Amino acid sequence: MNGTSEKPEDILQYETDALKEMRNRWVELAEERARHTDLVRGTALGLSLGILGSLFVQFLYPVTEALLLGEHKPAFVGNLIVCGTSLILIAFISVILLRQLKRDQDKLELSRKSVEVIDYAIKRREYSLAQGKKEEGQPSI
Repeated sequence: MNGTSEKPEDILQYETDALKEMRNRWVELAEERARHTDLVRGTALGLSLGILGSLFVQFLYPVTEALLLGEHKPAFVGNLIVCGTSLILIAFISVILLRQLKRDQDKLELSRKSVEVIDYAIKRREYSLAQGKKEEGQPSI
């Protein structure tokens, strides 16, 4: 780029357009990444929690029946272990999910702040362009 051939207004306009495109691409990329991550995480969590919940419910009935009737069959301990383990895993996965959601929320906040900085730079350059056009339109005395 030859410094003498382009006006400062053209350079400011080019920078403004570049910042706008960068902001748009950044937002699109962040949204696409979030959608993909949410889809994969939702599928994995749905399968995990669905299977563990099913195990919990299936083995809860025999455990409850044995406790209420007082008939402890040989399978009682096995049913109790599977029921307890599935309940513990459901709680563990839920805690992990909450941590990931909090971390993603923090990342989203950082991304929003970055977009705000880019928006400020765009507004500043647009203001400079407007000031330059006003100065060109005013006659010299």
